[in-house]
Amino acid sequence: MPYQHALRGFKGMPAKGANPKLTGQEVRSAVDSRVKDKPN
Repeated sequence: MPYQHALRGFKGMPAKGANPKLTGQEVRSAVDSRVKDKPN
């Protein structure tokens, strides 16, 4: 689900972090990085 929200946007969050030039893989990598850095 977080990938879909990042790729397509969610509520007030723009798709691809408001950077349409990002590839799907770049967005997925950014999501993975944020999830990995999240404290438990």
